[in-house]
Amino acid sequence: MKLLHYCIISLTLFFLITGCSKKEIVKTFYLQDVEVTGPVNLAPVHITDTSDVPSFTISPRFSYNTQKQILGTVEGHSQVNAQGEFEYETILNDEDGTVTYREVSGANIYDYEGRNLKWNTSTLTAGFDIDMKLSKHFALFGGLNYSVQNNKSIWGYIAGLGFFSQKNEMGIRVDGGLHIQNIYYDAYTLVSVTGDENYILFYHDKDKNAHVDPFVNITFNTAHKEWITNIFINAGFTAQTLSDFEPEKPDANLYLPVPPFLLPVNINRNVIVNDLRGESFASFVHFTPGVYFDVTEQSRILVGSRFYFETQIKNSDKNLFVMPFLQVDFVF
Repeated sequence: MKLLHYCIISLTLFFLITGCSKKEIVKTFYLQDVEVTGPVNLAPVHITDTSDVPSFTISPRFSYNTQKQILGTVEGHSQVNAQGEFEYETILNDEDGTVTYREVSGANIYDYEGRNLKWNTSTLTAGFDIDMKLSKHFALFGGLNYSVQNNKSIWGYIAGLGFFSQKNEMGIRVDGGLHIQNIYYDAYTLVSVTGDENYILFYHDKDKNAHVDPFVNITFNTAHKEWITNIFINAGFTAQTLSDFEPEKPDANLYLPVPPFLLPVNINRNVIVNDLRGESFASFVHFTPGVYFDVTEQSRILVGSRFYFETQIKNSDKNLFVMPFLQVDFVF
């Protein structure tokens, strides 16, 4: 009887321990393709031609982008087959009518070497800036910009502070601040799930995000009142986030009537998440030469060309953006 009693206790403990232990599920996220739509973050141009303070400047501006699109590579794509595509098989579940996808064993053994990033840049961008010189060497500024691309209205904002000096008919100013730019994205994500069963999931997310990125630039200009035109040179660095999102929506073209990960599952699991998706990020070193001339004592027109050199996007097909621009300053 004691032996039977001990056996029952041992078996009970065994089933309690094994029943309570959690099995692991590993989810690995890959970014297959992403298309983003939005303008290049443009630095402000502030002329320093007087030491009179306080002063208030309103500046409508326009910029035309000659590059309509840029292609590149975002790290974190899954491995692919010999044709450069991710190969999988489709399994129809007769009992509940769902569809399951599984990776074809041994097919995807090559690193992805294509371009999975497409950036549709806005052709024409209009902006409106306000600059407030509060002392002889300090200013605050802010503004907004608007563009349309692929039938999408896109707004952005800018804010920062500037330090300036004017002497011997020369002006210099250093500006630093933040861009707040809306960017539309259209992204395809693949998730490999391993555990008791191995299968893959497909996400397709379309939305827009507002990204906050820093910038810094310096502007030199001449300030000869007797000259018909004066010159300026603006240069600096600006960063730009293109996409930063969490996959949420299953690809509606692949799941009918319901994706398998929305069905009830055993909750007694540990889920390990490996997010291998790379950042969609750009950075620019820019240089803008131009001229300006006074229209009245309280207004001037700036004309120039912006040269933006992209340094961050991997395997990009274009690195140089050339953007003529026009700005009108009203000084009060």
